[in-house]
Amino acid sequence: MKQKRAGGGFGGKLTRQSHVAGSAALAAWKVGRAVKFSLDRNTDMKLTGGRHFMDVNYDAKCSLDGKLQSLKTDLCLECGFSDDLSGFVLMSVNRSLTQTYKVDNCLSVTTGAHTNTPSKTAVRGPGEIQAGCIIETIIDHISAATGLSQHEVRKVNMIKATREETGLQAPCGDNMYEYTTWELWQQLEKQANFTERHAEVLRLNSIPQCEQGSIWPKKRGIAMTPLKYHHSVGMRTATVSVYSDGTVLISGPGVEIGQGLFTKSLQAASYALSQVAILLPSPYPKPDLNSIHVLRLVFLYRWSSSDMQTQTQRWCL
Repeated sequence: MKQKRAGGGFGGKLTRQSHVAGSAALAAWKVGRAVKFSLDRNTDMKLTGGRHFMDVNYDAKCSLDGKLQSLKTDLCLECGFSDDLSGFVLMSVNRSLTQTYKVDNCLSVTTGAHTNTPSKTAVRGPGEIQAGCIIETIIDHISAATGLSQHEVRKVNMIKATREETGLQAPCGDNMYEYTTWELWQQLEKQANFTERHAEVLRLNSIPQCEQGSIWPKKRGIAMTPLKYHHSVGMRTATVSVYSDGTVLISGPGVEIGQGLFTKSLQAASYALSQVAILLPSPYPKPDLNSIHVLRLVFLYRWSSSDMQTQTQRWCL
């Protein structure tokens, strides 16, 4: 199988490409010639279906210091007229619901609903985006109810662990290795002078409009929001050939669809060889990717096609 470099793509192209491929195949069979099939963006998005809409009801209990003690959510996902990848999205929402926050008692009930609309599908972080919106809405609600700032509520609820700790698990039961979120949070908070800048924002926002010298009141804001993106490390393959003249030939199973796979592969090889990366001048070469040199063991999703493939190439080097 050969695959040329494609245009910009996303998760929706995983399953929602059949209407284009089928139409092109039928036309090619009818006329006996190769057929190029192209959709304008509006038509493409209507046929693809886009991201799942979600109706959410939650019941959260917290202490006076903003600590989330229990959380119960009832989620209803609009699937469209077929399941497509809705089951995966439902699983992803549940897995990512608490994000980087520690919730000792959590119950999530999810339901998929079929409607008379195009099937929804996986689109850029399926489930994680909805989960992040849900938990941050709850954090905002706790902040308003307790009178604490959102930053204080986030800090008191975050999982406070270091990368050296073992046996750390997310509420859904997933093992978390080399957890660095809390360390990064403290580092960024200090480097950004967040406390001082937040105090300055509050001071500026407290100045009356009449004293600002403008008919339009100026409001400022500053915030830090943590995010945990689930990613499983699977098996990847790559072939790296180093020739006597210094030429390096890389073969991998990934498909370039706009995520910068070729550029990252070049950078990873250069880094592993301790050389400066030299990008090829425009126009960039457009090689065929095939399954002859490197076998595709699993389908590539999220950022796995670039990050995992380039890491495999670095191991080869």
